[in-house]
Amino acid sequence: MKIENKETEIEKKINKDGGKLKYSDLLKEVIENPPKGGFIGVDEMKKRIRMTTAIECESNGVIEFETGDLDSIKKLINEFGWGVLHKDILNFINYINSIK
Repeated sequence: MKIENKETEIEKKINKDGGKLKYSDLLKEVIENPPKGGFIGVDEMKKRIRMTTAIECESNGVIEFETGDLDSIKKLINEFGWGVLHKDILNFINYINSIK
């Protein structure tokens, strides 16, 4: 499964280099944080590390995940407690949810 690493209009405030967040930044935020119910088990941690590694191996603006990761990613982004209100977050969520 491939995801385009599109750039958003959301400005990076935590990094000194500035710039705009990309979909890879949003994916990492979702994947690297525990769900609302608390911390994750070892199997889930292994899966999330594998997905984070896929993000770091982006090639030509495309992130390639294992086929079975799509459902997990959709679940994670839809249940994540977003800490900011921005139209590009909705665009990101809609884009991921549209992938079949």
